[in-house]
Amino acid sequence: MVFRPLLSRLIPLSLLAAILALLGIDAALVVGMARVGVGLMAFVAGALLLLSLPALAVMDEWLCDALSLRYAMDRNAVRIHWAATTHVIPLPNITAIEDGADFYVERVHGYHWPGLIVGLGHLDRLGSAVICATRPLPEQLILVTRRGRYAVSPAD
Repeated sequence: MVFRPLLSRLIPLSLLAAILALLGIDAALVVGMARVGVGLMAFVAGALLLLSLPALAVMDEWLCDALSLRYAMDRNAVRIHWAATTHVIPLPNITAIEDGADFYVERVHGYHWPGLIVGLGHLDRLGSAVICATRPLPEQLILVTRRGRYAVSPAD
């Protein structure tokens, strides 16, 4: 069975809006470079245009990755798929399933976007956890194993 997280419309819409805004700025820079001709202003506009390309690539990657998040469960394991990464959690290794509302995230290192949390976090009383979720911690489930913890937010 494959479960998709409850994906807020805010995730793709906000990322798409940011991408479109950056593309609009880039288009204005290109038009400005064409109008002013060769000179210092065209050089500055070209440099800003080149600097915006990595930001565009990162936002595009985040959008694709956010849409790829899913959880798969079969009789042997739970699999968390995020972009090109898959976490395989054998079912016998799961010792408990905790409600995320019982914990507090002290810090998260990874992706932060409205409605999307992916990375390594530290939960009070549990320690480090891999977080791949689209909902806030009170709406997440924490899969506790002997080797680690995984925070997920399946729609069902």
